[in-house]
Amino acid sequence: MAAVDHGRRHGAAQIAIFALALLAYQIVRGLTIGDARDAFVNAIDLIRLQDAAGLAVEPSVQAWAFARDPLAQVASLAYLGLHLPVTAVFFVWLWRRRRTAYVPVRNVFLAANGLALVVYALYPVAPPRLVAASGLEDGLRTTAGVDLHGGLLAGLFNPYAAVPSMHVAYAALIGWVVWRVADIRLLRLAGAAYPVVIVFTVVATGNHYVLDAIAGIGILLGGIVVVRLVGLPWRLPADARWGMHPPAAAR
Repeated sequence: MAAVDHGRRHGAAQIAIFALALLAYQIVRGLTIGDARDAFVNAIDLIRLQDAAGLAVEPSVQAWAFARDPLAQVASLAYLGLHLPVTAVFFVWLWRRRRTAYVPVRNVFLAANGLALVVYALYPVAPPRLVAASGLEDGLRTTAGVDLHGGLLAGLFNPYAAVPSMHVAYAALIGWVVWRVADIRLLRLAGAAYPVVIVFTVVATGNHYVLDAIAGIGILLGGIVVVRLVGLPWRLPADARWGMHPPAAAR
């Protein structure tokens, strides 16, 4: 009984750490709003860079989604409804089913968030839905009637935090870990598909550029580097990887 109580207290402490860190991230993200003029200048520079690199596919993706109205609505709902709930469920699942992997994954997650805050403060970028030169509409407003710049939502996010896309960073981390540690084939496939779905939603809704998604992956890799440099666990342990643990280890 004492062991069970200790396990519950430890689990509650881990959930509290995660919840407080995520709350702090959201608060600081809202406070580190860069200069609006710089954000739009940087956005134009980003659009030009994408044009030069042949990556300016956002208008085509959004037009394709809008031509299939139900899909555009699903993309908007996915953008609004998957990001934080799926992340929270993922960490609870990881704690309960692959506990030895929880700490290194959490370390990388928190380090990546910290790096993202620095980028938001130093390099504000307006999202494509606010920049006429992007050729994109505000998908959330058009298909779901949601205005991120009005009402309660306006105070919950940084309007000039397009780079990096943490929607994509979270999804990439979740997808990679689930693919590596889940035993159920369908779950592994869902993990692999999740980042692809999120990249589509952030582009189709006009919330991120393609380079934002790439930057999201970069910030995740940067989180791994930071965790390594400070000497904290960052590798998935062998006993948590798919095919490397007995069934009892999943309990």
